[in-house]
Amino acid sequence: AKAQRFKEKGASLRDRTLTSTDRLLSTTSIPLVDVTVNALNNTGAFRKALAAGLDIHHEAPLPKLHSKTLRKRIKPLIKNIEPQPVGDTTGKVALYATCYGNYNSPSIGEDFVKVFQHNGIHIDIVPKEQCCGMPKLELGDLDSVDALKQANIPVLAKLVDEGYDLTAPIPSCVLMYKQELPLMYPNDPDVLKVQAAFYDPFEYLWARHRGDALNTDFKAALGSVAYQVACHQRVQNIGLKTRDVLGLVDGSEITAYERCSGHDGTYAVKKETRDKSVKIARPTVRKVDEQAPDRFISDCPMAGEHIAHLSTKVDRAEHPMTLLREAYGLSCSYLAHSSAPTQGILEEITMTHLTRSDLWSLEEYAARRADFRAEVMAHKKSRQLALGEHARLYFEDATTIRYQIQEMLRIERVFEPEGIEEELSAYNPLIPDGHNWKATFMIEIPDPAQRAIRLGEMIGIEDQVWLQVGDLDRIVPIADEDLDRTTADKTHTNRTRNK
Repeated sequence: AKAQRFKEKGASLRDRTLTSTDRLLSTTSIPLVDVTVNALNNTGAFRKALAAGLDIHHEAPLPKLHSKTLRKRIKPLIKNIEPQPVGDTTGKVALYATCYGNYNSPSIGEDFVKVFQHNGIHIDIVPKEQCCGMPKLELGDLDSVDALKQANIPVLAKLVDEGYDLTAPIPSCVLMYKQELPLMYPNDPDVLKVQAAFYDPFEYLWARHRGDALNTDFKAALGSVAYQVACHQRVQNIGLKTRDVLGLVDGSEITAYERCSGHDGTYAVKKETRDKSVKIARPTVRKVDEQAPDRFISDCPMAGEHIAHLSTKVDRAEHPMTLLREAYGLSCSYLAHSSAPTQGILEEITMTHLTRSDLWSLEEYAARRADFRAEVMAHKKSRQLALGEHARLYFEDATTIRYQIQEMLRIERVFEPEGIEEELSAYNPLIPDGHNWKATFMIEIPDPAQRAIRLGEMIGIEDQVWLQVGDLDRIVPIADEDLDRTTADKTHTNRTRNK
């Protein structure tokens, strides 16, 4: 029916745009463009314009864009591991990044690499890929599905011939290769070859566990976890392998909810279907809120975000692979690697605005604080410049500001949404936007009495700071243009450090 309707009537500009994921996401994830789009997506005026012009509902959460894509992030993490076949698995996996994984949830790819390597599995990235075709299939555009099949299947089939198994972080894409394309092309040997080699990621890990090849030396409990089982995973008829793998972690209680999220790709963002999607999601939302879990996960990031957005008890959704990485005690790659100057700059460019979904709850932060603090301190070492004996510039980015916000929330025991938003409003202006640097000017005088005297002598010091590169003109900073803290007896630059 969809194919016939598309053939007869075509599709709207909105639907053609939303289902052309390669073009849409690659264009909007260009450095600085992604910053602009992410910022606009958080403004009411722009969302109203989207609603009026493209019928995209103004309340629907839109995924963040990242110019530092999954493919870019995991490339330096790849290392050679001698494959060890177990059962039907070869121990050698190629990760199909997917459009959403590559541009919208790139950190998931790092979690995959960390977990698979920790289990002695060689993992690579598929060298060349396009959209799997599921969005076009949902639209009824079979010609586009065929074109994408012709582009992807030869690449994947070649990998299978080279001994690779295949997996992907998004259930819809796994389903496309395991079920939809084989139904459409039942006599294509390469399609069937790819089908046989494609695994849901936790299906793969569970198969390794059944062969006693899964590392079960876990370092951290996960607590109470609410798990929304994605529809496109359930129809693969593989069982609840995500629940089963995470259930191996001592001190973890995984409660699975096999109910639809109501997201269905673009259904939850379209103005005409948004209310229906919310109604479909309500039973799952109620179950999650009744549980009030420590963590909330879904195999599908889009479904998870939809549920979390509607919930009053969870403020964000996580991918199960993230929890498995944490259970193993493996570090978070994007922080561990961001201490390098070039990668620090990339992190500044890719995130200029933190939201509540970027923060941990007080309980979760308490559990993570020691490791996170160590990572941030290492990250900050290459982001500071001493100015004499008692002054220092600390160049900020999203990572350092996120740490400051988490610390303020911890110290002041802030957990209500309004209080969190106040902290975000106060600190977000300190994140560089890709066109500037933001730095905190620290006056480091340990003795309080001496500090009070010296601050009185330093009135106007912020106007004496400058930066010069080579023979270029000096650049002077704008010091807290949104605040007025200079008084008759102390400098505007009154932030102090006591240790």
